[in-house]
Parts: sequence; C-alpha cells; structure tokens
Amino acid sequence: MVFLTLSQKVNQFLGPAMLRNGLRAHYALGRGVVHDNPTLDNFLLIPLAQKLISLESREEMQQATLLGKVAPSWLERIFSRNSQDEEEDATPLVDAEIRVKVLERYLRPVLCRNNRWSEVRRWQFHPRFLKWARAEYLLARHGDHLQAVMGAFPSLQKTLQLQVRQRSFQKLLSGKLAMDSDQDVVDPSTLPKSSLLTKVLEMESWTGQKDTSATSARMKQIAERVGGQVLELRGGGLRFATVSQEADLSALSLQEILELAGGHVANCGPFNTLCEEADIYQLWTEEYVEGLGSYLRKRTEQYHGDTLVLDVGAGDGLLAKYLRDYFEKEFTSRKTPARQRKVVPRPRRGLPSPKTPTIIATDDGSWRVSEKAPVERMSVEETLDKLIQSDKAQQVIVLCSWMPLSEDWTTLFRSRNVDEEYILIGEYDEGQCGDNWETWGNPRFRSSIDEEWEGLVQQDEIENEQFQIRPADTPKAPHQADGYKRHELRSLRPYQFSRFDCSVSKAGGTISFRRT
Repeated sequence: MVFLTLSQKVNQFLGPAMLRNGLRAHYALGRGVVHDNPTLDNFLLIPLAQKLISLESREEMQQATLLGKVAPSWLERIFSRNSQDEEEDATPLVDAEIRVKVLERYLRPVLCRNNRWSEVRRWQFHPRFLKWARAEYLLARHGDHLQAVMGAFPSLQKTLQLQVRQRSFQKLLSGKLAMDSDQDVVDPSTLPKSSLLTKVLEMESWTGQKDTSATSARMKQIAERVGGQVLELRGGGLRFATVSQEADLSALSLQEILELAGGHVANCGPFNTLCEEADIYQLWTEEYVEGLGSYLRKRTEQYHGDTLVLDVGAGDGLLAKYLRDYFEKEFTSRKTPARQRKVVPRPRRGLPSPKTPTIIATDDGSWRVSEKAPVERMSVEETLDKLIQSDKAQQVIVLCSWMPLSEDWTTLFRSRNVDEEYILIGEYDEGQCGDNWETWGNPRFRSSIDEEWEGLVQQDEIENEQFQIRPADTPKAPHQADGYKRHELRSLRPYQFSRFDCSVSKAGGTISFRRT
C-alpha cells in the first residue's frame, strides 16, 4: 500500500513533466514547425506520458468526487502558506467541476506552466496531442452523464459501432465507458434512434443548421481578452489564434486555453464525449440509414440496368453493412405483403421484382480502423479500376464518409467512369473533410496563388489572409466544370450526427453530386 501510494505521488509529477518536455523537444526538433510524426512522439515518450496522466487523473477524479471537493496535492500541502488557503480551496463543487479541476491540475503545467502564450505555441499545431487533450477534457466534463446514460439504456451498449475498446489497457483507461466486446452482448443489427440520442445526450436545444461563425465566436472572444485575434485558413477550413508570445494566460480556464488553441471544447456535450471515447466521426442512426437507403433504392429503380454502390474509405465497413441490411429488409417486405407473409405469393405479370444494388465497402487500411463488417482491402484508385466495368451497362454510385482532410478523391470519381453520382458524407464547405475547393467547390477557399487571378488581389491582403471571395470571372468549381451538379439531401440532416457537431452549429451533411 505504501509503495502504491508513493508511486501515485511520483506519477502526479512524472506524467506532466514527461509530457511537457516531450512536447518541447518535438517542437525544437521541428525547428518551430510541428508535423504529425507518431514515430517521433513514441521516441519522446509522449504517448506514455499521456497514459500516465490519464490513469492518475481519472483515479483522483473518482476520489475527489466521493469527497465532494478537490483535495490539495502533496506539493501544494508542502508549499501552502497556511491552512486558511486550504479551506478556501475546499469550496463545494458539482461533480463535473471537480473532475475538471483535477484534470487542470495535471494539464495546466503541460499546456502553459508559466501562463505564457509562447508555451501554447509548442503544442498548438500538434494534432495528436490536441486530440488527446480534447478527449480528456470532454470526459472530465461530461463523463459522469455519459456513464449514467450507458447504464440506463443498454441498447446503446449493444450498438456495434460503439464496440471499439477491446484491449484490456484501453478498458482500464476508459473505465465504465468501455464497451463490452462480448459477441453475446452486441447486436449487429441494432441502430440507435435519433430521438433517443437527442434526448439522453442533451441535444434537444442544439441547432439543426450549420453556422461556422457561431462556432468560432467563442475562440474570437477569448483571443480578444488576451490581445490576440483569430485567423482563418482558406485551404483547410481551419482557424487558429495568433497571440503575443508574452501574453498572460493566467486568467483563462482550462476550457478557454484549449478552445483558444483549437481544441473545440466549447458548446460541446455528452454526445461529443461519446464520439471521442468510441473514436467515431459519424454515428449512424436508424432513421439516417433508412433515409439514405430509400434514396439509393429510388435511384436504383430509376435505372434500367444493374446498380453498383461503392463505399470507399469505408473504415469499419458498417455503413455498407447497414445499407445491405436495409435492402434485405426492404426486399422481403415489398416482395411479400404483410397480409400474405404466410402464403407463398404468385408471380404477377407486368410487375418487376424489387431491385437491390450491389453494395461493396473498400478501404486501404492506412488508418488502422478495426473492421466490424466485410471490407475489401483496396485503395480508392484500385476500387475504381477493378470494380467498375466500363463495358457493362451499370449505374455506379460512390459513397464516401469523412474523406480525409486536405485530400480530394472526387477528381478520381469524375475521371474513372463514375458517370452517374457520388455522395459525400461529413463536414462540407468549411470543414475537416476533403479540400474545400477541389472537393466542395467553395469559392472562398480557392488557392491564392493561381496565376489567372493572383494579380487581382493585393499582396498585403494575401499575406494577411484577408480576402475571401475570388473574382467573378474565374473558372467554375471543379465538379461544375466536369458537368456535375451538387445538391444536399436535406431530409437526412435531422438524423445525421457528426463528431464536431455542437450546440451552435451542425457540422455534418450529406451532399450528392450528379452528372447533369
């Protein structure tokens, strides 16, 4: 017991120190530029330090919640001036506030030990660290509520999409939030209802519209408080704060520091925590799959030949699986009317049998996503070259959910015999999916160095990232130039839940591009 207690005390200091020094070294080795480099992170022991902090902070959160207050750390006891300071720190707090204060004790020495913005610059553009810090904060803030929901609604625990925490160490980190991977518990056909998610995950008051200005409003407010501003990058749909190196951050809370650094923790809730814990970007719901399936069914029936639906970059393969389940159910119910289910139906002349498309999921495995349904290991190029038969009368519809940031696959879709339609799911126009110009055709994100219109923009505007709209005489968006017309499947929006949705903006959408 003494050894365990001593090791906990050491880890309270060791984890933050290791992580702070690792991030500092990563920044120094990159000469002030942070690139995503997991190998270097491992060499600098950054993942190990994160795990130490996760273990110790979550253990302390449980103890503090039981006590109803945040007890001073052993270092604070040693250096505290008098007992009156300890009494002031023992102000009663609600459980969520207690958990956040505990986490802040561990993270603040890492984020900004001296409360200067120059320290934030070392990790501001470190995507893996920022992702981890965001998840830890959301779990501290909303974890108790999410645990209660998972306990009260076993149907959510049975959802196949949430079965991701399979290794015992991950279960140890996530505690009660870890989903049981026992096949007897999981129901492969279960999909949560949108109404249930909205109610139990406190999203009833969330907006159903996209509003990027509302999303960045909180970051701008915080930046102004410390004398900074928020710049918006056109090409990647990213916003970042620029603040004086010596700006004092002592008045900012943990949430405000993370939000200012681009962590997107404001206006979030238990739903976002669930997405972080399950590591999913799009939570499929019963109504969404039925709506998308209905759309694909109509497109299939309108075509005289066969229809092939390709889900590229399919990850775990669940979207394709759920769509196949939908068509199997639809085929059975339409072919055999309910009142005749027990009677073998006779074929009727002149009435074609219900048509179902062939649905195939492919992924190259580069993201190392655990498969939960059949997925063929192929890249996007291989999928289009091998599975599309140009000499066959078939309609090809490509699905793509959450195309990687700053990558554009749609040029391949339009050039590789996808003559009918492709459907993109995820953040659009100003988000984290694809390229905002090449993929979505958003004119605000046209590259500033194109020769045909570079001279129309003042150089100081280019350097200060001020201009937004390209000249009216510039070429059409790539999909328009190739003869495709874009339209949103708006009927699906109420049932679509994306990882970065928040109370002030619904980030995700389902956009169809069809040849005109």
